[in-house]
Amino acid sequence: MSKQKTMGVKAYAKLIEKNEKTVYKMIKDGLLLTQKEQGKIQIMVDKNLIKILERTQLALQECKSMLLSIEEASETLKKPAKNKLATKPIPKKSSVKMKKPIKTKPLKKSLKKSTKPLKKRVNKVLTKSTKRTK
Repeated sequence: MSKQKTMGVKAYAKLIEKNEKTVYKMIKDGLLLTQKEQGKIQIMVDKNLIKILERTQLALQECKSMLLSIEEASETLKKPAKNKLATKPIPKKSSVKMKKPIKTKPLKKSLKKSTKPLKKRVNKVLTKSTKRTK
């Protein structure tokens, strides 16, 4: 059975790292269980949930510090080196081999050759048709 704890709006806002107005909006929308004690709104929170939130906040702070250290390290790597050899880009060898271009004949010669058989056929058909009409 979970134990309930009550806390004020300011304390809850600080716990979840939100603005007080946001917490009031959450109460209005019915997202939080509340009760009034001595005229003040108290938010009912599970004690286990509070522990979990505190642990995750600590882990989040550790992650942020790690991220900052990584960013600082990357900034130092981005600075140009003083050595001229280090600044020259190294050419990459391409793994794709280029094919040799296909040799083609000039267009005029290939057209002449392709139309020669056609001309012969047309001439044959024409000669046959003229012989029949005579």
